[in-house]
Amino acid sequence: MQLYKYIKSLTSNQQEDVKRMGFGKMLSFNVSGIPAKLTHYVVDHFNTEEMTIEMSCGSINVDVESAMTF
Repeated sequence: MQLYKYIKSLTSNQQEDVKRMGFGKMLSFNVSGIPAKLTHYVVDHFNTEEMTIEMSCGSINVDVESAMTF
């Protein structure tokens, strides 16, 4: 719920920054909540050097190219 509120409260300049980073589609999320367990998992398994979410079966790239495929 807080992510949804945060996204909706971004200024136009902040929204432009999000789009420039390749995550513009997040601005149209209509999800009013993300399960806390999922959020904690992503944060705990995010590799900031590789920009990936590390999982037991492999990793998920978190970059402009992968974000644009959604």
